[in-house]
Amino acid sequence: MAFLKSITPKKWLTIAVLNFLIVGLLGLMMRLKMIIPMPWMHQKFFLHAHSHFAFSGWVTHALMVLLLVGVLKTVQSTSNSRDLWKGNLLIMANLVTSYGMLVSFVLQGYGRYSITFATLSIFVSYFFAAYVWKRCAQWAKTKDQMLVCNWFKGALVFFVLSSLGTFALSYLMMIRSVDTHKQLASVYFYLHFQYNGWFLFACLGLFHHWLQTRGIYLKRAKVLLYTFAGACIPTYFLSVLWWKNMPDWVYGLVVIASIAQLIVWFVWLVELWKKKALLRPHSTFMVRFLLLVVGVSFSIKLVLQALSLIPELSQFAYGFRPIVIGYLHLVLLVIISLFIMALLFMNNYLQENLIVRVGVIMTVFGILFNEVVLMLQGLAGMLRIFIHHTHQMLVVASAIICFGLIIVLLGQLRRPLERGRDS
Repeated sequence: MAFLKSITPKKWLTIAVLNFLIVGLLGLMMRLKMIIPMPWMHQKFFLHAHSHFAFSGWVTHALMVLLLVGVLKTVQSTSNSRDLWKGNLLIMANLVTSYGMLVSFVLQGYGRYSITFATLSIFVSYFFAAYVWKRCAQWAKTKDQMLVCNWFKGALVFFVLSSLGTFALSYLMMIRSVDTHKQLASVYFYLHFQYNGWFLFACLGLFHHWLQTRGIYLKRAKVLLYTFAGACIPTYFLSVLWWKNMPDWVYGLVVIASIAQLIVWFVWLVELWKKKALLRPHSTFMVRFLLLVVGVSFSIKLVLQALSLIPELSQFAYGFRPIVIGYLHLVLLVIISLFIMALLFMNNYLQENLIVRVGVIMTVFGILFNEVVLMLQGLAGMLRIFIHHTHQMLVVASAIICFGLIIVLLGQLRRPLERGRDS
């Protein structure tokens, strides 16, 4: 118990970046196996470990800490002892299940131990959701705080809802169903409500809270919240447009939701851009760089989402694995992961110096290079042409990401850059 109380927020979030590095190293190993014989390595086992640890050990761990520390004020020395212990216990429980999945999936793939840790991870998420929901009710005193809490409540609802996809897939595996459509629908259900629900709503809630603490208020914030909340369930059906006999009214809802998201996002983005003079004194060059990359990438994501409304295009795209993998990496790596990195700098949980800047730029370059190569692979498959050395390029991209993250971690040992010298 004393050990849990002694762990500071900065240590928790340093562990988060270390976990991000582990995710990158697993990705690098899988890329290397495509060009170098590694008979001891089971590619599918590493893939399961890579994806589960990316979700739980990296993104979910970081968001849990940021919510509990930055807003609800539980995992820090100024809190009362009971809240401090509860918050740290939830974070530790999530880490234990995450590392349990990492090791067990590498060793056995889907088996007794990996399924046990995955199930425990879901129950930890339920406890976390209930705890944060209660804390939100105690914390929010003003309309602006209520808006932030509503972002978090939406994130928690979708966090819990996403687990239904996991249970549905487990049921299909238990009854030995060979219906690939149902299996894919279950997987996409989980992914959609993690990516576009839990991850996205938590990130936007944290960003609006950061703005509010610096006296910056956006009039369109509430419209953005309600539009994205209302669109989250209908836009799931974008992932299953290939399913035959979808009712016309469902497709109509999907069209309305997708277009509404696109319009409201750009309206909100224009309002944010108008506040750039107010943002500049509170953000470093590195933060502005990361936010720019994330903003452009999320805009591209929403445009691609709208284009996938065309059933023929959707069916064609989902038929090429590199396109699907590229889209998933666009959301998880480019948008969510880089935004979390920005939040760590914005709240001074990661210190910024010249070494760290080099590491971040390398990481961003590696991530974008990885995205370009994946999309080239997908387009090559669609156009039935062959592009040489794509596997080698993906190895290089993964290696750059890993080296960049190592430099970021090593840079934390050096003195931070003085704010007055930043431009």
